[in-house]
Amino acid sequence: MTCAALLCLFSDDIAMAASPEEMTHQFERGIECLRQRKAEIFAAQNVTITYDVKRTDSLIQPVVGVVQVVCALSGSGREGYVANTSDIRFGFQDGAWIISAFTFTPNFNITVPVPLKPGDRLWNAVQACFTRQ
Repeated sequence: MTCAALLCLFSDDIAMAASPEEMTHQFERGIECLRQRKAEIFAAQNVTITYDVKRTDSLIQPVVGVVQVVCALSGSGREGYVANTSDIRFGFQDGAWIISAFTFTPNFNITVPVPLKPGDRLWNAVQACFTRQ
């Protein structure tokens, strides 16, 4: 099959693909939901969420999203003590941001992140913020 025939075959998929700007906007809507629900999801009051959307050279994943969630203790003279950290990576698939990796580090004394799996309470709660738009 020629390149022209392949292009014709997949032209509908190409035309329907979201632009990087649309992907970024959709990711930021998910971040806004995550910020609104952070106390409920992470069971903490002092939660900091940082994120980045990166363009890549990949044809499979041209844009990826990265989120870091830091839960710190407050009160009892332990201000700023990091209780746990979550690092979450997203890929844009079929028009939605889907978690591709989720690691949880219980506290700063434990430096080995624990990978979470699909179906975990945290995984599902975070994913819900990015799929209900």
